[in-house]
Amino acid sequence: MKKRFFLFFIVLVFILGMGYSQTITVTTPRGGEDWVIGNTYTIRWNSSGISGPVGIKLFQNGSSLGYIAQDVPNTGSYEWPIDSIIGVGPIRAGEHYQIQVKKSGVAAGLSGEFTISNPSTVSITVTTPRGGEDWVIGNTYTIRWNSSGISGPVGIKLFQNGSSLGYIAQDVPNTGSYEWPIDSIIGVGPIRAGEHYQIQVKKSGVAAGLSGEFTISERETRTRPGTINPLYRALKDLEIKEIKYVEDRGGWLVAKIKNYYNVINRNVKFKILLLDRDMLEIHPYILTKHLNLNVGEEKTVYLIQKSSLGEVPFCGERVKVIVDPDNEIRETKENNNYLIRRIKTKTVDLAISITKVIFKRIYLHPRYRWKLIFKVKVRARGTGYESLSNVSVFWRMCKHGEDITRRSIFYRDIARNVSIRRGEEKEFTVNVPIQNANKKRHSGIFLKPGYDYDVYVEVDTPEKLCEINKHNNTRIFTISPR
Repeated sequence: MKKRFFLFFIVLVFILGMGYSQTITVTTPRGGEDWVIGNTYTIRWNSSGISGPVGIKLFQNGSSLGYIAQDVPNTGSYEWPIDSIIGVGPIRAGEHYQIQVKKSGVAAGLSGEFTISNPSTVSITVTTPRGGEDWVIGNTYTIRWNSSGISGPVGIKLFQNGSSLGYIAQDVPNTGSYEWPIDSIIGVGPIRAGEHYQIQVKKSGVAAGLSGEFTISERETRTRPGTINPLYRALKDLEIKEIKYVEDRGGWLVAKIKNYYNVINRNVKFKILLLDRDMLEIHPYILTKHLNLNVGEEKTVYLIQKSSLGEVPFCGERVKVIVDPDNEIRETKENNNYLIRRIKTKTVDLAISITKVIFKRIYLHPRYRWKLIFKVKVRARGTGYESLSNVSVFWRMCKHGEDITRRSIFYRDIARNVSIRRGEEKEFTVNVPIQNANKKRHSGIFLKPGYDYDVYVEVDTPEKLCEINKHNNTRIFTISPR
């Protein structure tokens, strides 16, 4: 009896230990976002010790409203079109919403609180700051906005790096402007000098975007009131006014540069950084361009061709461009030498579907035991391209419930370098013989009877294309060797 109790205790401790090592943490939304009903947003999470699909729940004021998605592959992200809660009904506009990525028996926390707004004509748009301004602590600046269908006072929030820091003003009359003395955040403390600040004019239940990014600086040191230090008279000042992607000349990233002081005629270094959705810098590029700018002159500089960026597409990512990143030119201002913008090129939507699956046993064959046959259809939609080339279609196989991105027992391309026109649909047939893994092995695929296997079929696996919706690039079905 004691021996049985001891064994039971050991097994219980082992199971509990496994449970505690499994965690899921939601990273997006981080908190402070304003998402609009009908739009699609990316939910992101990190997981440890988890296998198989997960569910995603929506909470409000700390209480569960229900699932918004079930049986989601544990890839770390999910594209959520905000529409309804499964088995409950439509999602309503409101505040204090949170997301939970759920797996039975696994510790799973809640995301930061965010707002869901109606996609109506009721809106607020911040027009000032527009982006690129350098505002000084202690000075007063005008925040401006346009509103539609709004009545009553509004609140004004300060953001940095996409996260809310708090309100800088509350119960502000909705006149379209507010004189802001830069000093402190309500209930938080003094405002600090820094970059990537944004303003949001807020009204409960109303879609409210963020302003352009601006900088907040410490008060400048002057020799006497109203007089700039004489050292600055010999300096220069370059400012990036705009960055964008243009299709001419093969597709280029261009920047509009303005010179405010002395003539510049020299080689100038530029640094280009692609930023992911968490504002982390990836894929840095350093290049040098010759600038010849008179005082007050503004020019467009062709920085880098899209083909030079390799496999990295401009698909709504933020791009940061810095002129003179090493401060080789002495300037009156160094904090207007960069600009961050979202860059978007032509978009397309590839959708894949499985039309027919046959998995049958082969009798009296010396080598193969089963045969897998399925048909794949790829359809091209969208308005960005008339035709596409070098599109790849792949299929993978792994044991049911395993993470397909970590382990795959088989991986093969169905069609490589496919050309497809907009609105066209192409069909491919896969016909594969399969061996029994318990028998003598030759070459090919080996499956064990009694196990279920997931087959993943994917289009544009390396994600070379800028797509409107990547959620329909994969289809999954299960086979069961017996």
